[in-house]
Amino acid sequence: MSGVGTEAEPITFSEFTELMRPLEPFETAPKIAVACSGGPDSMALLVLAQGWVKSAGGKLTALIVDHRLRDESTAEADNVARRARELGVKAVILAWSGERPSANVQEKARDARYRLLFEWCAENAVLHLLVAHHRDDQAETVLLRDERGSGDDGLAGMGALQEYGQVRLLRPLLPLAKARLQATADAFRVETVADPSNDDTRFDRVRIRRHLEGSSTADEWYEVGAKASARRRARDDTMARHLAANCETYSEGYARLFGRFWGDTSDEIAKRALSAVVAAIGGRSHPPRRRKVTELYDKLKGGRLAGGTTSGGCKIVPDKDGVLVVREIGLVAQQAIAAGRAKWDGRFDIDSENSELDCSIGTLGSSGLRAILDDQPELRVDHLPRHVLETLPAVWALERVIEVPHLWYARKVQSGIGKIVRNICFAPVRPIQATRFTM
Repeated sequence: MSGVGTEAEPITFSEFTELMRPLEPFETAPKIAVACSGGPDSMALLVLAQGWVKSAGGKLTALIVDHRLRDESTAEADNVARRARELGVKAVILAWSGERPSANVQEKARDARYRLLFEWCAENAVLHLLVAHHRDDQAETVLLRDERGSGDDGLAGMGALQEYGQVRLLRPLLPLAKARLQATADAFRVETVADPSNDDTRFDRVRIRRHLEGSSTADEWYEVGAKASARRRARDDTMARHLAANCETYSEGYARLFGRFWGDTSDEIAKRALSAVVAAIGGRSHPPRRRKVTELYDKLKGGRLAGGTTSGGCKIVPDKDGVLVVREIGLVAQQAIAAGRAKWDGRFDIDSENSELDCSIGTLGSSGLRAILDDQPELRVDHLPRHVLETLPAVWALERVIEVPHLWYARKVQSGIGKIVRNICFAPVRPIQATRFTM
């Protein structure tokens, strides 16, 4: 696979700079992390990123995940960290704790890996996480998704830029063949290791890789992905314009769909937009199933909503200005401890003070709403629909509500005013309009 430039030629720093340009903007003196397994791909990315970060006056960290799925994994992680430090790069090992999976091992290990990487980046104010996926990986992904019948969106493969909350996941090497990454690692004489799981044919991705190597069709599958990516970009752009004109979202964690949501565009785009809204308001990391979206869409477009319905963790109810999409209160995640930073119910980022009280965050609910109005009858709540009021995050202590940030409510308690939350932001794990898909 040729990729950009001549196959098996090392990637130059100037070429890498050009590959990073479409992924801009970056802040002054950017903080960058590289997911580093110790293989030739990630080690090549590490040395290239080191040169780029140095020229930008930033800071670079190599993040090594120890999955602890094999007895030797900890020693291997230590070895990768040592080699990164020998290159002059700060290295951090992230260990996966908890029960190990007995099925779907690769998928669950991947999910755990990204969770650890994203959490470290968020906690350390690192906005950009680089991973070393390349052209061959993209071809494998496209073929794998084709086998699984994942649809045209799936055939678009991996995006060069994806946003996950506070972290941007960047794949600058996506246009380049693996052979060029190996050549780069060789040129810089960096020591690399091989992951034994890459040769385990029990895994679908390994089987796909062997097939592509034997059939020499990788370039064809890469082009299939490139064409699907262009189609997806066009759909995403159309959907973004549709949402901007026909949907409003609010910091209290709900959305309003206006009357032309069903007639201002094609059914396909309107369904995609509806799916995105429901996933975000429902705090889900994945969109609802297509069948469920179609059922909901047909009900809304046909004027058969009546008193309301539920779907994807949301309650959808008629409103004088359109349709409200609010969180279904009965499905809200259990109360969380109110101390430090937390993602609550997949929808809100909450930063709380430590308190002498045993505080937790849960929904306001009908009983909480009655209690705060009894405590402060002058409190203004008429600017929000009743369905929304009860789903608002509230700080509970001593079996009562002591704070509702969105209502500027704080109750007097023995230790003073119950002001616990420093900052709260509606930041669903799956944004309604994500980063424009790029490949």
